[in-house]
Amino acid sequence: MQDFEIYVLGEEYRIVFDDTIVEHGDCNPEKKIIKINPDSEDVQSTIFHEILHAILYQSGQHYNLGDETAEGVVRALEHGLMQLDLIREFSLEESIQHNSDSEDDCEAVRDFRESNTGKHNDK
Repeated sequence: MQDFEIYVLGEEYRIVFDDTIVEHGDCNPEKKIIKINPDSEDVQSTIFHEILHAILYQSGQHYNLGDETAEGVVRALEHGLMQLDLIREFSLEESIQHNSDSEDDCEAVRDFRESNTGKHNDK
């Protein structure tokens, strides 16, 4: 499997396949890296799970929820959404090729983050 980049709420994340990690996957919001163990039972589900973590981090909601609650929310969303045929038919390759965010979208995300977390990000 080849590493690739995606955008999560206007921030570029690198998806890296790493068979040395113990977990199925790991999201590092500071480095903007999502590591996926290619030997996981369901790689697509694991990628989706870690992207959901990235969404919570980028929106600022992970910090409001705390680790345990955030993991519960991510698992609930992952399991619920992965049951939908729409998500199962989702092609990562198509997403990578067509994934782009406008500057307006990025500004909207920063505004949302500031209003919901009280944190200001002066990029």
